[in-house]
Amino acid sequence: QLSAGYKVIIDLLIKDYDRYFDKNDLIRIEQGLKNDPTNRIYPLLWVFCKKSLFDSDEYLDNEYAQFLDRIVEEYDYLVNLDDFFHLTEILLIKPLAEEWENEIFLPVFKKASARYPDKYEFRRILAYIHYKTKDYKAALSMLNSIIAAVEKGLKDETEDPVGSVDFHYLDYLDVVQLTGMIYYALGDPEKAMVNINYVLDNLPVIITK
Repeated sequence: QLSAGYKVIIDLLIKDYDRYFDKNDLIRIEQGLKNDPTNRIYPLLWVFCKKSLFDSDEYLDNEYAQFLDRIVEEYDYLVNLDDFFHLTEILLIKPLAEEWENEIFLPVFKKASARYPDKYEFRRILAYIHYKTKDYKAALSMLNSIIAAVEKGLKDETEDPVGSVDFHYLDYLDVVQLTGMIYYALGDPEKAMVNINYVLDNLPVIITK
């Protein structure tokens, strides 16, 4: 016979499958985290539940920043799961067209980038934050470090990070494109066109019937 704790987990997993959570579910999950801190299912449910609640209601930027910071600080095994951020979409929090709250998100992504240097997605978003606040040199430093790491991996014939579950091919093209945009903003159109042409020459071919 299942214990009460496992019944709660199964009930919450069913809710996750239906993509429907409410605030009472969050209370149950938080209680599960306290009662059974070694159970790794509760943190994953907590992430999905919080994301669901953020998607269904308005939230403050500092609330989302605290959410991401807690994952970086406390749930290392989630961060290191293959394709965790793409599957959960928890990093896709603001379109490029919107303003970023620099003082709120900058410390979170600086910490994440330093703690997980192989997770290029953190550096990519950190570069976006710098770009939106016109700190072009800081953004360029982040982007060039990603490009250099990718080029080194290809040259050394080590595992190719582009196209892997942790750093998708389109993410890399996005990095190259933003680098070109920054070169243009810094008054270097020749370098900008090198990057833009690379993106245009390497866009994936999509065949539709």
